[in-house]
Amino acid sequence: MVKLTVREFAPADYNNLIQLWRLVNMFNPKTDKKSIILRKYRQNKKMILIAKINNMVIGSILGMGDGWRGTLWRLAVHPKYQRRGIGTRLVKKMEDRLKSAGCKRIILLADKDNAAIKFYHKLGYKKDSNVLYLEKNYYQ
Repeated sequence: MVKLTVREFAPADYNNLIQLWRLVNMFNPKTDKKSIILRKYRQNKKMILIAKINNMVIGSILGMGDGWRGTLWRLAVHPKYQRRGIGTRLVKKMEDRLKSAGCKRIILLADKDNAAIKFYHKLGYKKDSNVLYLEKNYYQ
């Protein structure tokens, strides 16, 4: 019997997580080094969730919150397991963690050509035309 588990990431999951991100074209060699992911993990162990079936990581989501506003990113689900409620489960679980930390506003980051935009709309996320996303990149 196949059993889905959603739980906090552990350092031993790193290679399987990166394998998933490579599969769904989400891997970035500059930002996804083991040292960087483990630093994020040590800062707040509750803000990296994975979905597993048996020993295989088939989903992930990262979160961050400051007690006022939360951010979600890196929602990934293995293509073989999409449209089975796994993405929804990951988002809802991370939203619950951010809300319990006091976040009253949650922002979801996704590439503008992301195939899951309609899925995000179904979960209640909408484009905020009053916000312009700017970035200063130190990964050069």
